[in-house]
Amino acid sequence: MMSVCPVRQPQEKPVLRFKVGEVVERREWSHTMRGTVVDVTANGYVVTVQWYGWLGLQGAESAHHSNELVRVSD
Repeated sequence: MMSVCPVRQPQEKPVLRFKVGEVVERREWSHTMRGTVVDVTANGYVVTVQWYGWLGLQGAESAHHSNELVRVSD
């Protein structure tokens, strides 16, 4: 009888979970633009942020993959 090798599934990177109301920054723009999380998809991959504190983007909302953002600690 022939033995079957189990197929390995590729490992996905863990999703950083954000919660509505948390303050975040974009990784590449750290310390220059902050925003508040206003929505998170059920799987946690897409986070919608309302930006403040940056001229021209105040009040604007944009969606980002969770790995593009970092939490701001006080």
